Amino acid sequence: MNDKGGVKETQHKSNGTASSLMWDFSGTILKSIGLFSISVVLARLLLPSVFGVMAIALVLVNLSGIFIEGGFSRAIIQGQYKSVFVLNSVFWMNLLVGILIAVLVFGLSGFVAQWFEMPDLSLVLKLIAPIFIINSLTVVHGAVLQQALRFKTLSLNQLLASIGGGLVAVVLALLDFGVISLVVQQLITASLLLLLYSYSSSFRPGLYLSVVRLRILSRFGSYVFFSGLGQKLYKQIDVLMIGRLFEPGVLGLYSRALSLQTMISTYSSSSFQRVFFPLFSKLYNEKSQFEPVFLKAMSVVSYVAFALSGIAYLSASKVIPWIYGASWEGVVPFFKLLALTAYAFPLNVLIVSAFNGSGRSKMNFWIGNLRKGIGLVSFLFLYAYGIEAFLWSVVAISLLVTFMNFIFVARILKVPFLEELKSVAFPGVTFFTFIAAVKYLGLEAELNALVLTTMFIGTYVVLNALFKFRGSNHLWTTVHNLIQERLALFKKG
Repeated sequence: MNDKGGVKETQHKSNGTASSLMWDFSGTILKSIGLFSISVVLARLLLPSVFGVMAIALVLVNLSGIFIEGGFSRAIIQGQYKSVFVLNSVFWMNLLVGILIAVLVFGLSGFVAQWFEMPDLSLVLKLIAPIFIINSLTVVHGAVLQQALRFKTLSLNQLLASIGGGLVAVVLALLDFGVISLVVQQLITASLLLLLYSYSSSFRPGLYLSVVRLRILSRFGSYVFFSGLGQKLYKQIDVLMIGRLFEPGVLGLYSRALSLQTMISTYSSSSFQRVFFPLFSKLYNEKSQFEPVFLKAMSVVSYVAFALSGIAYLSASKVIPWIYGASWEGVVPFFKLLALTAYAFPLNVLIVSAFNGSGRSKMNFWIGNLRKGIGLVSFLFLYAYGIEAFLWSVVAISLLVTFMNFIFVARILKVPFLEELKSVAFPGVTFFTFIAAVKYLGLEAELNALVLTTMFIGTYVVLNALFKFRGSNHLWTTVHNLIQERLALFKKG
């Protein structure tokens, strides 16, 4: 009886995880499609230089999230600290930090605009300052929803907020508000998300703030905070340097290429991170369950990541000018090189989730510093040789860092190194071989980009199926089971 019960419980957890992943992933895809559609309309209405100015403001918004959150939400998600007193303490601390950042950004807006030689940036920073306060009020609600594995709710809320803010921005852009339309988009999106999270979450803030409880949380959160801060700074240095060295139009083109790559890598990997971080936290002490789940996740992520990278690279020259128009053709060479690195981010995010889920946030912090130290080499190429040389160095470094992460997982988390390689080798070899063959044979000049993309998809799917790559089998089996489950519920209903 106990054995059968244990098997049923394990199967239930596995099915629940798969269902959560599919809900979160599908919600992320819908959000991406909605945002992408809105961004296309805005790109056709606004010049690249407008997006270049906004890119600098968004750097500050992204960096502020780390200071506001302070690493505390990770502790809440992990489930170790979830009393109402802890949640209230984190909530009010987040709000205090959000207010402080808003005041600083407003006061320093003129200096920042002068430094980047962008006069319009001063007004943009003044107008966007309230977003730091709005975001600070959202953190605890979002963490509570994640800890409860309510990914369907999270996805729907994010989708509705993003579309609402985007639609308002389109209307303002049509009325010739320029960069102000992008500012309002961010403010409306953040406000809607706060309202939706507050309604969906069970947490209701009370007048309670305990420094002692915050100190307890900081034991875990401090390493997550500094690791996240380093990661955010590292990911924003390119935008800051390009904004300083080149005109806003060039930054706008690069930012567009970067946002397209983000849609492929970050949006998909965020789903895996939100689902697998709580799962790894629960399973790490059970070695017999942690290793197979980690390897299964690795195989599925690699299968999806390399497929998306190949599609992005091969279709770029045809799709980007067709969607955005002639004024955005300069995005293509930037994006194609970034697409060669899109596979790395989801894989590395999964590895970071495994480290944090196993309670090794301190270890991940120091390993992260090493990864970032190696990555800083690329910025020397940017300063000395320009953007193209910088992007080629990013391609090489992303491959090196991913390989290093596999070694760290093998040595620290005791997952066999060869098993890790098996989880990613076949999709990776298929991807790089196909791209190399296209470049060597000069097929990009002879064949239509969409024809090449179709050839890649067919080759990728068929080869992975023929050689029975487990990531392919896991993914399609999960999709099939979920479809059958939904059909059965539909017939009953």
